[in-house]
Amino acid sequence: TTEQLVQYLTSNNSWWRRNAQRLLMDKKDPQTPALLLKLIDTTKSATAIVHALWLLEGMHSIDIATLNMQLHNPVAGVRENAVKIAELHLKEVPELEKELLALQDDADAKVRYQLLCTLGDIHDAQAEAAKQKILMKDIDDKWVQVAALAAAYGNEYAMLKNSIAVLSSKPSEGKALFFANCAGVIGLSQRIGDIKNVIALATTNNTSTSGWWQSACLKGLSTALSAKG
Repeated sequence: TTEQLVQYLTSNNSWWRRNAQRLLMDKKDPQTPALLLKLIDTTKSATAIVHALWLLEGMHSIDIATLNMQLHNPVAGVRENAVKIAELHLKEVPELEKELLALQDDADAKVRYQLLCTLGDIHDAQAEAAKQKILMKDIDDKWVQVAALAAAYGNEYAMLKNSIAVLSSKPSEGKALFFANCAGVIGLSQRIGDIKNVIALATTNNTSTSGWWQSACLKGLSTALSAKG
């Protein structure tokens, strides 16, 4: 029965959970959304909650109030998946942005990374500040760098300049890689004005502590321009 399949979502056996999810999707029983919402409210299984949320999403029956609650679930994996689902509803429910922004200081790196990806297409002041904050905290993670660069499409120079102002006092391999990659993306863009700005940034106001990041910028820019020919 549908009730039994919903209960199988709490199984410790992944085979039972996955097949229960598949069968529930195939059955399209109109009772299913209500049963899933009840499960989310009563179960102690974080895995079951994730299955239930994606089933509700797949059935076009996601409940925004429930989604908001799961964005603040004590289990990081639930929060991460809730962020992914919230991203799909930002246009129709813009109020979700406020709930998402509350996660910018999340204790879990995967949640912060997913939030950075999710905020990529939002460019208001609050979202831009949150993206910059996550980048500053997780700058040594190469995937965070990729997500930040993707989110800053067309505005890489502004991000590079702002990041140097905050991060340049203490060198690290991760920071140098980010500065090089950022300058490289600017080089590949072939935006002459931004390229000139990077060169000026990396060749003026030299100090005893600026060489590491200036050389990283020049290296990234040179590699990109060489690749472009």
